[in-house]
Amino acid sequence: MQSIFFITPRSLTLLTFLLVALFIYLAIRAFKGKRIDNHPLCKQCRYDLTGTNTPYTTCPECGHDISLPANLIHGNRQRRPYLTSLYLLFALFSFTPLTYQLTQSNLNSYKPLRLLLFEVTNPTWSFDDKAALSEIQLRIQGNHLSTAQANQLVSALLPYITTQSKLGKFDLLQTIRRTDDNYSLSNQTHLNIFNLIAADSLQGSIPYQSFGMQKRFCEYLNTPDIVSNTRLKHYAANLLNTLNTTDLKTITETQSKPVDPNIAPVALILAHRRNLLSDAQQQQLAQYITHYNFQGRAYRDKNTDYLYHIFSNYDNFVFKSIPYDAQTNLQLDPVGQYTYKTIGFNIDNLFYPYKDTYDQWSNIGYPHTIRFSGGGSSSSRTRLNRLPFKLKPAQSFSLVLDVEYTFTNCDTPIKTQITTQPQTLTYTQDLPDIQRITNNLDAEALADGIQFIAPDKNLHATRISNNTPHTQSIVYCKIDDIPSPRNPEWRTSISQRINSTIAINTPFAYHFYIEHDGKLYDTESTISSETGNTINYSTDKFKNIPTALVGKKVTVLLKPDIHKAQTFMLTDKILANEIRIPNVLIVEYIPATDTTPARISTEPHPPSSSSLPTTSSP
Repeated sequence: MQSIFFITPRSLTLLTFLLVALFIYLAIRAFKGKRIDNHPLCKQCRYDLTGTNTPYTTCPECGHDISLPANLIHGNRQRRPYLTSLYLLFALFSFTPLTYQLTQSNLNSYKPLRLLLFEVTNPTWSFDDKAALSEIQLRIQGNHLSTAQANQLVSALLPYITTQSKLGKFDLLQTIRRTDDNYSLSNQTHLNIFNLIAADSLQGSIPYQSFGMQKRFCEYLNTPDIVSNTRLKHYAANLLNTLNTTDLKTITETQSKPVDPNIAPVALILAHRRNLLSDAQQQQLAQYITHYNFQGRAYRDKNTDYLYHIFSNYDNFVFKSIPYDAQTNLQLDPVGQYTYKTIGFNIDNLFYPYKDTYDQWSNIGYPHTIRFSGGGSSSSRTRLNRLPFKLKPAQSFSLVLDVEYTFTNCDTPIKTQITTQPQTLTYTQDLPDIQRITNNLDAEALADGIQFIAPDKNLHATRISNNTPHTQSIVYCKIDDIPSPRNPEWRTSISQRINSTIAINTPFAYHFYIEHDGKLYDTESTISSETGNTINYSTDKFKNIPTALVGKKVTVLLKPDIHKAQTFMLTDKILANEIRIPNVLIVEYIPATDTTPARISTEPHPPSSSSLPTTSSP
């Protein structure tokens, strides 16, 4: 029975109308009634003329002329109203299979594109604008549109992306992207798409990376037939003007951006590659690419003046999210590389030129070449006996750097001079005071988050996520380094990886000791963080581990290192809790020989009469 609901729509429609026509015919027959005699009747009023003298002239009831046979009918009829109603009910029921099938089918598939676009762009006049857009997407996917229709579609949808559309920007942009994927749109249509993204990128309002439009936008920028030099020059100038009104150094990753950080770098570097930026605009661009920061404090330790400083260089938000497709598919690497060199420093607004004799500045004094989207930081404690000025308790300090930016496929580098933000450099006649903070919650979190990861036989120590079970392990080796596998003339250190996978609220500085059978061994290794953030780094292997501890589990004791905080950190407080981490396995790295490969061993060594000295206190 139910198979009638699933025959083809055309066949079901024909069958439905045949049944309806049949039942309506039967209903009419029933309504007219069955003839029950053969009496002559007036055609006008149905008066029974039986007994009326013939020949008939006029109807005695209504006066109608009945002299002609055509004005007479024969036979009274008995109507059947119940049967009429039944036939009409059957006629209505005949629509049931067709109605069911229509409700289960997609009527949008029969609508022309213009009607679907009207429903999408005028949702108040549509029963379901999302269903209309889905039908459009199906036609795009199935290549059921002509090129003219594809251009018409994109042109119709573009104005509604920036408005408060009920469908949302995501759905509309996805539709446009799929259309551009499947059809050869005209340059004018591509230009219309570019204009939309360009306008929004100046407001940073649409994350086009989520919609797959960044690659397309970069392709438009790189196609002069779509984006001419004049148009690109104008767009780059608007980007620089927008950036000029914003202090980029105050913007964090989570804040709204004045421009789209995924698009602006590509446009600006392409404009520079085409020689469309003036000298002033090139200098403006160079100032936006990278930030430099210098922090430090000076103090006297054992009758010698020292400066501990941290110098960092990092890309601002504009150059942190370069579209991957722009680099790989367009062979466009807008981040390139840069070289910086310290040429001097400002002390209380007086400039002192850098000299090579200031060897304590060597880590930032010599040229450093770094790839963009990287950056880094360096820290150093250096003596101050060669600086051409005398330190005061507090002074304004900043570095002056010469920076050269070079870009892929571009013969014109940008050279500029950058001065770091002035910082207050303090100087004390003694070591800085460090406050010791007791915080049991932070200490417990740090104890749970510290990982000791020994290298494998290839000297690789893989970072382990906080939720991944692992064996706490410390490497022991009789030697400090081995010949590098890449170049025998180089040496590769035997290193120990230490991770702090949980951020806490208190700065910390700890010195590591190994405890076993009541004896304490100083490893001469430390861990520290000025912010309490997570840290992941490799350090030299722990020292002073007795051979007898290989294959055994020990307890690692972390004691607060005040001297470390005073001399190698920019903080005035550290966590005071001692931390114990039990069940740490000592493993041995056995280097390769001419006949055996390198390996990691937990086999204990035979007892030896010699032992390393122990310590009972740091």
